[in-house]
Amino acid sequence: MKEHERIRDLEEFWRNASDVFLLLDQTGTIQGANPAVEATLGWSVEATIGRDVATLVHPDDRARMREALMQLCAGVAIGSLSLRLSRADGAYRQVNLRAGAASDDGRVVVVARDVTLFKQTMSENVRLTHAYHFLRRASDVSRRAVSREALFTDACRCAVTDGSFRLAWIGMLDPETGVLRPVATAGVGHDSPNGLPFSADPDGFGQAAREGRPVVFADFAHNATPAPWRAAARVYGLRSSASLPLQANGTVVGVLTVFAAEADAFDDDEVMLLGDVAAEISASLRALERREDQQRTEAAVRRLEAQQQRTQRLESVGTLAGGIAHDLNNTLAPIVMAVGLLERLPLDERAARHLKTIEKSAARGAAMVKQVLSFARGLEGEKVAMTVRHVINEVAKMLDATLLKDIRVEVMAPRDLPSVLADPAQLHQVMLSLCVNAVQAMAGHGLLRIVAEEVTLEQAAALGIAGGRAGHFICISVTDTGPGIIPGVLDRIFEPFFTTKPAGQGTGLGLSTSLGIVRAHGGFIGVESIVGRGSMFRVYLPVVVESAQHVAPETPVPPPDGRGELVLVVEDEDDVRELVRETLEQFHFRVITARDGAEGIALFSRESEDVAVVLTDIKMPVLDGIAMTLAIRRLRPDVRVVAMSGVDASLADAERLGHDSVTRVMQKPFEISTLVRTVREAIDAPRPVPVVMPGEPSIAVPLARGEA
Repeated sequence: MKEHERIRDLEEFWRNASDVFLLLDQTGTIQGANPAVEATLGWSVEATIGRDVATLVHPDDRARMREALMQLCAGVAIGSLSLRLSRADGAYRQVNLRAGAASDDGRVVVVARDVTLFKQTMSENVRLTHAYHFLRRASDVSRRAVSREALFTDACRCAVTDGSFRLAWIGMLDPETGVLRPVATAGVGHDSPNGLPFSADPDGFGQAAREGRPVVFADFAHNATPAPWRAAARVYGLRSSASLPLQANGTVVGVLTVFAAEADAFDDDEVMLLGDVAAEISASLRALERREDQQRTEAAVRRLEAQQQRTQRLESVGTLAGGIAHDLNNTLAPIVMAVGLLERLPLDERAARHLKTIEKSAARGAAMVKQVLSFARGLEGEKVAMTVRHVINEVAKMLDATLLKDIRVEVMAPRDLPSVLADPAQLHQVMLSLCVNAVQAMAGHGLLRIVAEEVTLEQAAALGIAGGRAGHFICISVTDTGPGIIPGVLDRIFEPFFTTKPAGQGTGLGLSTSLGIVRAHGGFIGVESIVGRGSMFRVYLPVVVESAQHVAPETPVPPPDGRGELVLVVEDEDDVRELVRETLEQFHFRVITARDGAEGIALFSRESEDVAVVLTDIKMPVLDGIAMTLAIRRLRPDVRVVAMSGVDASLADAERLGHDSVTRVMQKPFEISTLVRTVREAIDAPRPVPVVMPGEPSIAVPLARGEA
């Protein structure tokens, strides 16, 4: 009875067991199976009996199954063997096999326990653990990132090392084309030229960017979308991927994509964790943008402060240059006048030659002072119709006299060039600035070529020049044989205060000022440069309809003599004052002199009826020429005044007096012919219209003797 119950219990256990029981003979043929074979593998008991057990085993595991069967038949039990058994639907289940040694009749009972769900759960737990590690490390990386490049590179590296993904990459969207371009990668094949074709095709990895949501490819082998790069994925052992959008300011700017070696590797929980990683990277992007904005703002403030300081320094330089120019012109004035007086004396050939040298040197010094003053203070003149040839030749002569012998200057400027409407002083400044830059670029040796030519620009050619337009121009090209300008610098050379020179050796205003002057003349500047071969600047100035008048040099006319008129000379420089007095007396004027404005007023008050003209310096100690003129006009509103200035030949310093108050203005230094002719013209000019000063009554003053 007990034996019968034991057999009954075994039969019940055979029928109700959840594990699969297989009865095998020594050849591996299945001779018996319990009902669990159908529940686990989908095969009926009848379909299972008579089959070779190897047909139920995954091809990669069959060798291990045969080896285990041989051990069992040899009387050796197996504790546990992990295999994959096939289901009737073609899928495989992961099982653990256990079996004792073969019985006396040679048969073996094999027990297979399905551990697929357990394995999956364990695998998911491992992946989630890795995803948590990735999230934690990504948070650290995001907080410490100092640049986008470092953020992206470190995030991809952490995905491989901490997240255990086979491959990770980050692509950023090109705002113009919408193409997803990789900016950082890590993992297998990331540096291979034949890697995966990462692109923003609508149905590929770019789908996450296009739709702004996570996109998962569960199995490359069975998804149609990855077909274009399926072969490459197989080479690197990639089966699935997850793509997460990166956002900044509410806009998708890129995609983080990670790859796994297994199919179906990304469940909802893992995708959620990866979404948190993408959010951390996005937050870091926003923080970096704010930091960059703040840095740009701070840099802009620093640039403005530096520009303000440079402007203040330039204003100081201008003020200093004005004072120096005044003193230098006062120094040169007696030299120029003394030369004129000496030329009236009989001299031998040698003395006359030396005197001519002195005259040329003084004239050159005066021209240089005027040029420095115009650069420092931006003094302007009127635009006139002129040819550029004269300015080019002047600059070339100046350079030729000052440059090293190893720098050669070539000039090609035809005589028959059409005219341009320009301010000669400003055009001189532009040419000198371009030439000096070219000379400095050649570092002591090379060829400087200046060419002026008439050109007609078509619209297509003009479009290639910043600010260019079609038309008829005079083109002045300045070419050097220096090292050339690299592209990054070439784009910025006209920016104010931009310079490649060391600190303290350049203001960065030369080219920007030149461009401003040329544009004010209706022109533009083009630049061409080849690194290692030199640079060419082309200045385009519009041609005027009428050509400038080319007046033949006038035959020197002796200055007109005086007729005994009384001239009051007010000048604080003793040498200048005495030479002016001596010169005017030689030309038959009567002269009285004063050393400052106060002494001038005293003399004028005694001789007001006899004074034909007042010749006064503008800047003097005690009382300057402006204050003195205002005072003497109260005594005689119609007095004729000739102003002398060592700063500017225009009426700028005399503007405060009103144009009607100053008959003439002379720039120091001046020749004796200029002095005598100016005094004569002032005396012969129409009487000034009396000007009533604000708050002052008009004063009736008797006419000077000899005047109608």
